[in-house]
Amino acid sequence: MEPTPPEAPPAPEQRHTITGIAQWRETLLGSLAAAQQQACPRIVWCDPSFARWPLSDTEVLDALRAWLHPQRQLLLIANEFDTLVRAHPRFVAWRQRWDHLVLGRKVVRQFAGDTPSFILAGTQAAWLTRPEFFTGVYGADPVLVQQVSEQASEWLDSRTVNGFSSQPLGL
Repeated sequence: MEPTPPEAPPAPEQRHTITGIAQWRETLLGSLAAAQQQACPRIVWCDPSFARWPLSDTEVLDALRAWLHPQRQLLLIANEFDTLVRAHPRFVAWRQRWDHLVLGRKVVRQFAGDTPSFILAGTQAAWLTRPEFFTGVYGADPVLVQQVSEQASEWLDSRTVNGFSSQPLGL
């Protein structure tokens, strides 16, 4: 069998279309399962607020528990984390135990209008082209993974600052 040239489109099984919140949930669970299977050391999630992500879903939290170990890290990129705190109390409570491994990066104000929605987990990536409708692409397509990886690096390196405390500040 001849190898596929780099410029050829990805094999169908390497890239899938996401068409709604139910498929986004399955994508999230699938990326966590793949990350666990691959012993992926880092997962990056990005969204303006994570308000509509199923982060307090029992299966998602169970998958996070199964994947997260001391040598691993979950990085969250968001415009702000107040909405996540209000919308996902179970996730926030879970995170308090793992705050040294679950880090939040807040988008610098000048870039807040451009914040994408994506998942990067080892050899798996997802990109929401229309986040309001949860439509996009997901898979192990090397081109997709490379593109999302480059975006993750750009956002982490030059468009965000530390910004998600596990303990609310109070007087």
